[in-house]
Amino acid sequence: MRNTTSQDAFELQAVAGGQRLTRGTHEFVVRMDDAAYQNFNIDYFQFDRA
Repeated sequence: MRNTTSQDAFELQAVAGGQRLTRGTHEFVVRMDDAAYQNFNIDYFQFDRA
């Protein structure tokens, strides 16, 4: 994961290897570890058709 060291400088974070999905409805869930240091912002998620 790349670090921009700033709350107002954004970087795309690609998922290594990607993920192939089957046809149909899927659920996307984001979970954060309560015990981990969490100093980040998520501006948006982008899903690209491959």
